[in-house]
Amino acid sequence: MSAKYKTLNSALTTHSHAWGNITGKPSTFSPSAHTHDDRYFTESEINSKITSINNTIKAKIVSKSGNISFKDGGNNESYGYITIPSGCEMLAVYMQEVSGNVKLRCKGFNKNAGTGGYTVWLDFAINSNVFMHWIYAKL
Repeated sequence: MSAKYKTLNSALTTHSHAWGNITGKPSTFSPSAHTHDDRYFTESEINSKITSINNTIKAKIVSKSGNISFKDGGNNESYGYITIPSGCEMLAVYMQEVSGNVKLRCKGFNKNAGTGGYTVWLDFAINSNVFMHWIYAKL
């Protein structure tokens, strides 16, 4: 960086004027006339709207858990089925790692066309029940 640039940069970033030395400024800065009419929401109206939105969202997100029966699907993976109500969409499927199940991992899920069910895949060959959690949304 050149010395001239450093000097100019320093002058631009540290330059200031005392308020009393500034000329041509108005003596007062009165606010312009305006009203707070019905275009604005009151605090209680905003709180009511937020509560309504939160209640709507809570009513549409469902969390469930239970034992799912898994079958060995070959290729060192297993599959099980979860059915959710009609008009809903699966968001997540997961399992808690518990002692003895450290090899089990939820690999994913896919929707079964026309059944409302989902196939859940584990990346370990097993023929057993596994306690799973799933979250779905009411659309």
